[in-house]
Amino acid sequence: MRSVLSDTDGDAFDGLIGDLGLFAWLRATQDGRRDPRTVTITLLDETRTPVCVFVLHRAQPKKWIGPELSAKGGGEVAMEELHLVAERIDFQSV
Repeated sequence: MRSVLSDTDGDAFDGLIGDLGLFAWLRATQDGRRDPRTVTITLLDETRTPVCVFVLHRAQPKKWIGPELSAKGGGEVAMEELHLVAERIDFQSV
């Protein structure tokens, strides 16, 4: 299953690579500027049909872990991790 992340500005992030807005939000938080947002995470099935939705209220990024890049080959997938903190989380089944 995949997930699509969107924020209060309506920007959608399918993964973290390539979107500078998400990294700007992370950098602002690292620099001590509070910028809480409502974040919607939509979990998709294999056919990209929404399965459920998590709504994080007043969320902020806490930690980002980048992919471990190595030249070993073998077809490994580069994974990123974004940790968010939120004041409230709502769950909606689709």
